[in-house]
Amino acid sequence: MVKRNHISAILELAESEGVFTTAQAGRLGIPRDALHDACASGLLERVAHGAYRLMGSGSTEADELVALWKLTSPKLFAHERLAKWDGVCIGGSSAAYLNGMGDLHLSPYRIYSGKRINSRSPFARFSVRHVSRRDVSFERGIPITRPERTVFDLMLDREDPSLVADALRDAASSSGGFNFAKLEEMLVGKFGKVKGEHLLKALLANSGIPEGAIRWRTRRPLIGLTCGTVIACLFVASHTGAIAEKLALLVKARQGLAHVRHPPCRPVFHHRRPIKGSSALTMGTGYRSVTNCHRACTASLL
Repeated sequence: MVKRNHISAILELAESEGVFTTAQAGRLGIPRDALHDACASGLLERVAHGAYRLMGSGSTEADELVALWKLTSPKLFAHERLAKWDGVCIGGSSAAYLNGMGDLHLSPYRIYSGKRINSRSPFARFSVRHVSRRDVSFERGIPITRPERTVFDLMLDREDPSLVADALRDAASSSGGFNFAKLEEMLVGKFGKVKGEHLLKALLANSGIPEGAIRWRTRRPLIGLTCGTVIACLFVASHTGAIAEKLALLVKARQGLAHVRHPPCRPVFHHRRPIKGSSALTMGTGYRSVTNCHRACTASLL
């Protein structure tokens, strides 16, 4: 009966954590002998020393890396570490591989931490590096540095410049977009304004990305105007032929005017008599609501 309870607890833990540690199993009352017997019977397989996964559950190439990350704080469950950021994350070449950036390899595994971590694993490279919570995303059950931070860490790790350039090119062309302003901010903060900007220019040149093509991304976004307001402005401008209004809106968006505010008005999209001959809007936006929004947007831009 006790053995069945252990198997039930192991299955529950494996379903929750995927790769789990001996310390996590101990918190649920699962002894080491039960884990050993589960491995002998083919229920579990050992991923690393002190880490296991369910046999036949669909292993991935990142399972060993997941095990190494969990072993840095073996007693805590994944949701506990997500709730309280401890600064341990996957970065550098390993993050680039997981993010689909460039031709870098997953192993040796690059793991960053705010404090020194000693490991006997020949496949892991631990570095003392402070990474903010906002610079990581949780994927595959582990924290991975975002593309901007990944490129920055590749430069700090002195990876081959051509590999870093390839990683940047792939990240910039991805559907998720790339925040060049964030990368510039990190480089300037680390190396100073002159050297940081010089490194960014050299990286862009190696990546084949024109500096002018990303200049608009380094500006502050338009603050205070809602997405619906901007869309309505562009819609009205395109239908009235007011090209100057569109240009003025885009120029002010690039300048990042913090003082622009959206005046209180009724919602733009509500059911009224539709505009005749209009195929751009399909939500029943009436002439009056569009006209009112046009006036409100024009007033807010002046």
